Amino acid sequence: MALIARLKLLVVAVASICLLACPPTQSFLIFNNTGEDLVVKLAKREIPWAVSKTLSLDLDEVDWITSSKRGVEMPAVTVVRAGREFRYWLLRSPLTTEYVESGGGAMVLRMQLEANGELVALKANQSFPAPHIPAQPAGFPISPELLEPASR
Repeated sequence: MALIARLKLLVVAVASICLLACPPTQSFLIFNNTGEDLVVKLAKREIPWAVSKTLSLDLDEVDWITSSKRGVEMPAVTVVRAGREFRYWLLRSPLTTEYVESGGGAMVLRMQLEANGELVALKANQSFPAPHIPAQPAGFPISPELLEPASR
């Protein structure tokens, strides 16, 4: 009986260590509200992104690129639209729980790419497409950087 109690205690201890030591996964859920089909270019792959569809990317899937303006490595996504490439710097501003879905060891930021090219943050409880864009938190909306042909 004492052995079973010790095993249960060991399992609880290991699970607690894993929960505390493993940071939550961070991901982006982005809705294409541009009115046109797009392509997302990442270092390792290209993803077709149809109009009115949602794209899900984990933070470890996006490109980490050194920003010439900020001088630090930041997460970024390149979107091809009408034959031109646009880079979106996914700023890691601290967001309140009203903008971040969390649970089960995951944190999800919901965003929507608008026809004007801006990437807007949505509240955690908003559905896609969001008919009303909420007041934007610090760092949003994200405007793209047009990449010159030499930057590709």
